[in-house]
Amino acid sequence: ITEVPPRLRVQCFDPGERLVSVIVLDSDVPNAETDSFERRCHYLAANVPLSPTTPSLPLGKVNKETQLAVPWLPAFSQMGAPYHRLSIFLLEQKAGEPPLDIARLRELYSGRDGFSLKSFRDKFGLRPVGFNLFRTIWDEGTAAVMERAGVPGADVEFKHRRVFSLKPDKPARGWE
Repeated sequence: ITEVPPRLRVQCFDPGERLVSVIVLDSDVPNAETDSFERRCHYLAANVPLSPTTPSLPLGKVNKETQLAVPWLPAFSQMGAPYHRLSIFLLEQKAGEPPLDIARLRELYSGRDGFSLKSFRDKFGLRPVGFNLFRTIWDEGTAAVMERAGVPGADVEFKHRRVFSLKPDKPARGWE
């Protein structure tokens, strides 16, 4: 299902057309070296027009030259990793200002890993107007999806560390 970019249904309530940026962000990318999680940008488009009469945003049909900064990367997870939450953010661009420079966005965000939504929002003065979320986990088709998308790591399996009980060797005696 996640191999193709989704179509978003968006409802605007105030009149007029505006430009929005769309970001799909995986907040649960495991980092085995630091035993923590990082973020990865799965999609970034800017200068996408939105109005009350256009309630649909097909992410796969944005203009590759003037709107697409980071192309769609299908959602995936390695075997044994917990659910990955993929968040979809809609950020409104400032009215009356020129559209964002897609060439600059491509240069700034060519590396998908470590993407900071706060930094992106602050740098370009964007205002959050929409949000959605979906989850993904390893299943029998994930390795094929990763292969078709050119994503390495389908052979990586995460295993939980065994946690030993802290029970005392001898049962404790009551108050004596």
